[in-house]
Amino acid sequence: RRKRSRQMEEEDDNSVGEYSQDFKKHLNELTSEWKNILKRNKKVLLKCPNYDKCHYKCSSIGGMQYHYPRCAGACPVYKCHLCGREYESRTGLNYHNTSHHTEVGVALNLSDMGTVRPQ
Repeated sequence: RRKRSRQMEEEDDNSVGEYSQDFKKHLNELTSEWKNILKRNKKVLLKCPNYDKCHYKCSSIGGMQYHYPRCAGACPVYKCHLCGREYESRTGLNYHNTSHHTEVGVALNLSDMGTVRPQ
């Protein structure tokens, strides 16, 4: 198994924390609500708050905390300057760049190959 570099882990951690302050507050309020729902009834499925567009249901708060920001469009997007593909993490963008945009085995400068675009 390949070791992850400290820089890759920090970049992944940073990408998770890039929600707007308003969205963080909203997600914290929803998390409290979900905890109360699950305390009252252990066998209930949580429904995505974006219920008019999404029919996702799950039984854990962690699952909903992962799903909802992506469903609501609150996750940052890392976009490749060369082909326009979008990724949820800088690590994903870096992997894409090294595997798809290399010149005769020489990797291009990764720091210049993508930008973060909040949705």
